[in-house]
Amino acid sequence: MLEQYREAAAIEPLWFAPLNVLVQGLAAAGHYNEALSVVQRFERRGGAKGQVHRFMSHIARLRPDHSAAILHSRVALAADPKLPYIRRTLAADFHMLGLPQQAPAKMTEEFRFNRLYHDGRTDDIDSLAQSKGAEIWSAPDGDFVAHVLAARRDWCALVALYSTAPRDSDILCNGIWQGPVFAIALSKAGRSAEAKALVDCFEQRLDLESRMKARATDLRATQLEYRRATLMAAKGAHADSMAWLDKAIARGWIGRPYSSRLSDYPQFDASQGNPRFAVLQRRIDATIARERAETLRDLGAAR
Repeated sequence: MLEQYREAAAIEPLWFAPLNVLVQGLAAAGHYNEALSVVQRFERRGGAKGQVHRFMSHIARLRPDHSAAILHSRVALAADPKLPYIRRTLAADFHMLGLPQQAPAKMTEEFRFNRLYHDGRTDDIDSLAQSKGAEIWSAPDGDFVAHVLAARRDWCALVALYSTAPRDSDILCNGIWQGPVFAIALSKAGRSAEAKALVDCFEQRLDLESRMKARATDLRATQLEYRRATLMAAKGAHADSMAWLDKAIARGWIGRPYSSRLSDYPQFDASQGNPRFAVLQRRIDATIARERAETLRDLGAAR
């Protein structure tokens, strides 16, 4: 996949669409220097300042360096307020660091679930989950609904949402929708065969992605270690789940774009009594505290 985008970038070096995917793919795979070189080449050839800093924010976010990602995103937004998704990514970054009041205003209506979640209006999300059904699956941020329902352990609502999922796709197998959480809900409802099929599908998809040379570029799908931890938990291998979660946190997973509280993820409920669980939470908290302090320092310097 990366080779195709390298070729596209070589043919049209100022076409930001393939460059955006290339930079994210390289950074997600850990090739930070090559990703930086791509951005620098784009800048030298006259690439727009907003795009330069948007690309740099991707690299920082995937390193991960959330305070630097915020810094670059703010410069990008100031240079070009019409950049795609820039407000949404900034809102997620500020939300994760406990600084929602710093997030940019006017997140587009397209991302209404995202906006409601970051505004703390989870009751409104519950209401939409009951009334919108299939519409949620086609929304670009419908996964926020699933997260809210899972964090509340609202198994009935999750099963109801599952019943409206499109049956002609593998949407529940991918890394964005976290299929094993729906599998837990199905198991609670006594639908064990469906739950197992969902976990198996998720595992097959994850195994396929693990064999690829490049990771997925969407940050909700990128964290292979976190998704492996989720899979192991769904299969009842809780010691393995904690080991994979340890690896995810070492790589920089802090729960973005949802929550830094491990207790908000029901797949890890069986491990909450494990002393290791508390240690992992403290590591996440320490990372967030450090990144928050750096962000506040940067914001103060910018005034």
